[in-house]
Amino acid sequence: MSELWYDIRVVLTRSSIMSNRVTGPHSVEHPHELPGVTLAFLGVQIPGFPEATVVSLEPNGEIPRHSHKVSAMMIITGGSGVVLADDPTNGQEVCAGSCVFFEEMRNHGFRAGREGLIFLSLNGGISGPGGLDLQFASA
Repeated sequence: MSELWYDIRVVLTRSSIMSNRVTGPHSVEHPHELPGVTLAFLGVQIPGFPEATVVSLEPNGEIPRHSHKVSAMMIITGGSGVVLADDPTNGQEVCAGSCVFFEEMRNHGFRAGREGLIFLSLNGGISGPGGLDLQFASA
């Protein structure tokens, strides 16, 4: 886990000297495959490098169960919701201060409460030139 934190700190520190896509608060996306979800990418987005993303779900919105090729840690910063997963965390309630970690290729998602849900996703790099690394779970 500490390696992920270290890698993100190194990437964000180097962002001012890298010629690749350097993003700021204006780097906001509303992915068509995730209606009601807003992604605000922080720092740099370089395929294969760790990234930090603020994810916002509208009230009662949902990010369906999905997986990535990389691990992800989500730190809840606002609102509340429920974890959707294929493991014992399924149904666990989360709110500001909660932290959830999923290894690569583990299905996870969230259902927001009535005030919505906001979290910081620290991951190994889920965005790239072909879009987001999302493999949705079977219903």
